[in-house]
Amino acid sequence: MPKTPATPQALEPSTFAERFTFGRLWQSLHGVLESDDDFAMGIDRSASSVSLYRQQEHAPPSPTVARMAELMGVSAGWLAFGGDAGAPPLFAEWLARQRAAAVPRAKLAPVSAYKRVSSADAAKKRRRDAS
Repeated sequence: MPKTPATPQALEPSTFAERFTFGRLWQSLHGVLESDDDFAMGIDRSASSVSLYRQQEHAPPSPTVARMAELMGVSAGWLAFGGDAGAPPLFAEWLARQRAAAVPRAKLAPVSAYKRVSSADAAKKRRRDAS
C-alpha cells in the first residue's frame, strides 16, 4: 500500500520561531517592510531580542506577543500557541516546505561509545601508517 504524503495537518506542531519567521514574512507581503531594529522599537524590545525570537521554541511574555501580532497583522493566539485557528493563509504549506528543505542535524555518539587508545598505541599506529 503506498504511503500517503504528509499533509500540513500531519506535521509536528510549529514552534514559536517558525510562526514568528512566517509572521515577519507575512508582514512584508502586506507592504510593511521594516528592519529588525524598527520592529524591535515597535514592540519595545532590543534588536537582539528580535533575533533571539527566531530561535525560540516558546513564545515570549503575552504582552510582547500581542504587540508583535498587531504589528505583523496576525492573530495573537496563533502566534503564541500555533494551531490551525487563526493561522495566516499559506502558513501550513510554507512550514512543510521549510521543514523539507531543512538540513538535518548531525547525530553524535556519546564519548562512551568511542574506544580509548593510549598515547603509546596511537604513536605506534602513526608510525605504522607512515611506513
